[in-house]
Amino acid sequence: MTTAMNCETEDRLDLLDARLDMNLSLNDLRILVGSFRALEYQMGLDEASYLDADGLGLKRRLEEAYRGTLLRLGLQTGGIGSM
Repeated sequence: MTTAMNCETEDRLDLLDARLDMNLSLNDLRILVGSFRALEYQMGLDEASYLDADGLGLKRRLEEAYRGTLLRLGLQTGGIGSM
């Protein structure tokens, strides 16, 4: 690969770290959290790694955001395992 191609590839990879503002409803967040949980459950059944460290980190952040929103709205008491 040439130096120019390496720089272009690095620039494209840097785009993956760009932050986005998304207008998601609480229901959208609930669906995403549920999907990640189902995927994690399936990973255990299949003994396969469908999520890498970044995917598992995203799952955790989405769960925290969902739980925090429910708590702020008074829809959850904050007990472990409840969601």
